[in-house]
Amino acid sequence: MEEIVMDADTKVQVEQWEEFYQKVFGIEVDFSELHIPEKQEGFDRLIIVAQGIIAQNAYDKCSELFLCQKWSDDLIRKWSDTMVETGSERDATNGVYAVWVRDRVEADEELCRFSFDDLKEHGIPGITLEERLLYELKYFNETGEHLDRESITLCSGSHIIYLVPIVRWYKYEQSDDGGLEVDDFSPGRRFRRIRARQVVC
Repeated sequence: MEEIVMDADTKVQVEQWEEFYQKVFGIEVDFSELHIPEKQEGFDRLIIVAQGIIAQNAYDKCSELFLCQKWSDDLIRKWSDTMVETGSERDATNGVYAVWVRDRVEADEELCRFSFDDLKEHGIPGITLEERLLYELKYFNETGEHLDRESITLCSGSHIIYLVPIVRWYKYEQSDDGGLEVDDFSPGRRFRRIRARQVVC
């Protein structure tokens, strides 16, 4: 088997993800042999999706820790015979995987006014719904803070026939700090605050 070689920063992040899954999900994982995509300039935040993690259980974990709201009672319910999970470009059904994103609170300014359709036309890979929810959990675990307080992440790595998931931190009346909101958006629409997060995968 080819030896997995990681730079120091990547190794630290991998170890942090192992600790995260133990602390937050109560599962023991070993990512020491995981193939990590080659890092590109500006993409410094690693997201690791452990085998079996789907959007619904990531959302459920979020809802245990802070106020959450979503457009559907069940994120894996069928929409025109296609489920959220099968609508993601990547998933951990058959094994763990990793992607790189830009290490920032707000969604990518570089992709302002890019619709889902625009991103596909330009071949720009984007974060999936489950990756975005895990990023939220990891960031909250690290800082006690939340992503997308000003912007809204277009989860362009996922889609449900004619809808694309979006995620943001929203100011709710019933919470002084607000809460996480998962909603849907049209693939052809553009809006300044709704922006994808590009991934290296």
